[in-house]
Amino acid sequence: MNNNKILFIHPNYYSGGAQVMINIFNQLKDNSDFSCYMMFVGKSNYIQNLLNPSREIIYYKYDLLNPIFLVKLTNYILKHKINIIYTHSPATHLLLSFMNIFLRKKLVLHIHGDFDTNYIKVIFRKMLFNLSASKIIVVSKDLRNSLINIYNIKHDKIIVVHNGVKDLSKEPIDYFLKNKLIQKYNLNDKFVLLFIGRLVKIKNLDLLINVSSKLDDDIVFLIVGDGILKNELNLKINNMNVPKKVFLLGFLENDKINTILSISDVFILPSFHEGISISALEAISMSKPVLLSNVGGNPEILINNEDLLFNINNEAEIIKKINNLKDEYYYSEKATQLYRVFLENFNIENNANNIEQIFNKM
Repeated sequence: MNNNKILFIHPNYYSGGAQVMINIFNQLKDNSDFSCYMMFVGKSNYIQNLLNPSREIIYYKYDLLNPIFLVKLTNYILKHKINIIYTHSPATHLLLSFMNIFLRKKLVLHIHGDFDTNYIKVIFRKMLFNLSASKIIVVSKDLRNSLINIYNIKHDKIIVVHNGVKDLSKEPIDYFLKNKLIQKYNLNDKFVLLFIGRLVKIKNLDLLINVSSKLDDDIVFLIVGDGILKNELNLKINNMNVPKKVFLLGFLENDKINTILSISDVFILPSFHEGISISALEAISMSKPVLLSNVGGNPEILINNEDLLFNINNEAEIIKKINNLKDEYYYSEKATQLYRVFLENFNIENNANNIEQIFNKM
């Protein structure tokens, strides 16, 4: 029995990385081989409002670089005899890599997406990751190649573990919410494409609005999420005269995601870059075909279904692929194939088991 004491640490905001971390924590916390602790840092109550109270979860209401927090974090690690530190965000990757020069713990960085290419940050990451990290988990082969080529990380330090999610087809549907949304957005007899994610530049949501104006009137887009581009996107929707074809629904709680997926026909993700999208995996767990931009880790989701990838610079191709999915036979074939891919490669149990094996070998 290893009896590893693991500290999971993340800023107090919601992201795909935070969700993966929470999922893994919930899978491992009852394992007798581990003592698991989870820490969120920041002045927001966002994550705190999503999780049930637990003695294993601690919240520090400080900025990440606040000296008081750094002292408290160090004391916490020493007091609880933490021997593995496990982080899921760019900010904590950098901070803990620096602190670990002095702490000398086993540090596991779990990287979900591309880093920015700021020259100074690249230099610091290259130095600190090579010096301090025991293992670096990445969610795609594409990310592994980036770390090797940009940061000169040794091959044997990097492990690819694809994200995993719950099988949402087994979760109960909120039929009151479902009927409310169908009525509010007049979705009866509509072919519904769904995006779930942050409203930020990297998600390339302008593309969906542009494409919507060139599709038949029975095809509509639901955009679920919040972010700094909300007002800008609303303005563009009105300027392009598509307010009855593109709807911004705002943020939806996690336990409502399967409900919004149940009223959708296709999940679409037009991002400029992705690791392994949690929302795309949740969609295929509901037997929904997905259309994904041909970037980053997206091709690794569409195993033997590469015809569902699209070039973000080719609107005609996107329109054709959307219309192809209106064919019932093709749609059913893709839905069945992708659910099988989910069960074999992207379920939450496989994901947690792979992480558990990494910890057991440390």
